[in-house]
Amino acid sequence: KYKNALPGLYINIGLLYDEVSNYKQALDFYSKALQLAQELKDEVAEASCYTNIGGIYAAQGKQSLAISYLEKALKLKEKAGNKKGMALTLNNLGAVYYQLEDLDKALEQFQKAYDIYIEINDRKSIFPACNNIGTINLEKGNYDKALEIVKEADEIVEKKDSKEYADILTYQGSLNSNLGNNKLTKDFFEQSFEMRKRLYSNQDHTDIASSLSNLGVAYRNKKDFNKALDFIEQSFEMRKRLYPNQDHPHIASSLNYLG
Repeated sequence: KYKNALPGLYINIGLLYDEVSNYKQALDFYSKALQLAQELKDEVAEASCYTNIGGIYAAQGKQSLAISYLEKALKLKEKAGNKKGMALTLNNLGAVYYQLEDLDKALEQFQKAYDIYIEINDRKSIFPACNNIGTINLEKGNYDKALEIVKEADEIVEKKDSKEYADILTYQGSLNSNLGNNKLTKDFFEQSFEMRKRLYSNQDHTDIASSLSNLGVAYRNKKDFNKALDFIEQSFEMRKRLYPNQDHPHIASSLNYLG
């Protein structure tokens, strides 16, 4: 019985090393856990080991090894009928193919993950999966397909104040900006901004600062430069309050817009 608990224990120790990017030690513990899981025929722990080892190889830029381990994890999760686990692994595979700039393969994995999230009605995971698909379609110049998938997610996610729905509204604004639909861009960014203000009780927050910046872009696209500057300056001031006395990329981003 004690031996049965060891794979989980080794995995947890490996995760701690993984968290601090000590990949050598993490791999040692994942490998020990894998060997024991195989001896015990514990396929749940075995799949977890493959997933974690694949994640390390992806972080190290060893994509071929990452894909090999993630595919092993996927097979075991398919065998167990673990839909949520399958979707997570497919997302990981998509991310590795994205690293390799194989956009078609990445899109295929992300689409499969998205379809599973729809099937199991995992509302929290639907938008991140939709975002992955949209991002690749944007990079491929397929703006209409990107818009189509985000509209689909918009219909599934509950229309209530939530970070997920605010993100969907923002994403629709960004897509319409790429398509040159200036009025829709502004409308979506405004809806997201108002929702985020309600969500965070109108307190300083990175999401609100992003919304202010987005509105600045929307008004700049409409050639209303005074309003654009006003929103960008508000974003800049909020980010200075959020990141006092530090050089932060978000502050640099605001400065670029001001410039």
